[in-house]
Amino acid sequence: MSEEYIAEVELLGHKATVSRITGRLADILWPKEDCLAVWLSFDEPVDGTESFGIDLPAKAYSKTEFLNLVVKTAEACLKELIGKHAQEMEQMKGRENRQQHLDHLASVVEAEVTKNGQ
Repeated sequence: MSEEYIAEVELLGHKATVSRITGRLADILWPKEDCLAVWLSFDEPVDGTESFGIDLPAKAYSKTEFLNLVVKTAEACLKELIGKHAQEMEQMKGRENRQQHLDHLASVVEAEVTKNGQ
């Protein structure tokens, strides 16, 4: 973990640090309401994720209340990120398989054209 952090939490069995908390004003696109932006980081990537941010309602929290909400919200977000990463990996694998098929097809056609051209 980084030397400078606000708190440590455990997310889905992985240690994470709360490295930054900032206030964010509501915006037309996102966020719709004023909130606290919380940035979390891992020492080691978790399914490709090294760090990510979450938004919490803008209000005063006790330490326990804040950390419990961070864990609840961050775990839900991390599950989504892991799911998206798995989908991206599956899509990439599919593209690699399609590319291999196309490369093979191209070599077969090239061999056929070369054979008939000589």
